[in-house]
Amino acid sequence: GFFGPTGVHPDFRRRGIGGVLLRRCMRDLKAQGLTEATISWTGLYHYYHSYTGAVIGRVFAMFRKEIKAEKEGG
Repeated sequence: GFFGPTGVHPDFRRRGIGGVLLRRCMRDLKAQGLTEATISWTGLYHYYHSYTGAVIGRVFAMFRKEIKAEKEGG
């Protein structure tokens, strides 16, 4: 029961295409007998909540650290 990440080409945004895709995918997951799904890799909570009633369940944070090469002989 996972959905995403997804995207709509910038030229076609704001036409409802993403909402249709989301609703149809959720309908397909429901038809498979699932009662819940995880929408992964999104920062658009309000968008998903407005279309599906989704609530935040788990949050993962990504950390980065540059690893510098050590100097030889030292």
